[in-house]
Amino acid sequence: ASSYLKFLIRSNQEYQLRDSYKRILQVTPNFRPDSAELRHRLAKACHDRGDFHAAVMLINGLHKQFPHYSHLLEAFEIMAESLENLPNKQKQVQLCREFIVGLVKSLPIVEKKPSFVMDKLAAQPTAASRNQELESIENQGNQKKDLPPIEFKFD
Repeated sequence: ASSYLKFLIRSNQEYQLRDSYKRILQVTPNFRPDSAELRHRLAKACHDRGDFHAAVMLINGLHKQFPHYSHLLEAFEIMAESLENLPNKQKQVQLCREFIVGLVKSLPIVEKKPSFVMDKLAAQPTAASRNQELESIENQGNQKKDLPPIEFKFD
């Protein structure tokens, strides 16, 4: 399955990634791509198509399995954006943002990406606006299966 997904990328057919991934999951429900780059690109494809749950599942644990992956920052930014679009996940959004800040701080100065990450972090909502948002989300209900707990730890 990973080889086929890599083939789709190499042959400029990334528009088929998400649908192919969903078909693979029907046969092998616990499938995870075998490389960090493939998981990242697949999560991006899922996020772009509105499948935020799949995007979060693909990036969850990426930092543990591939701690030296050079695009962890971008991958977790996708995760934070995906979590923002899922109901009742505000606590995980905050944890993810804190993890991203820690990740930025741990990068060498040359590799830091201040613009999109730091701008997004600086624009965090106030406590009052978060409470209003949480109330509106709680009223919507959760239609998807609940996500597993997300852990953000630095070694």
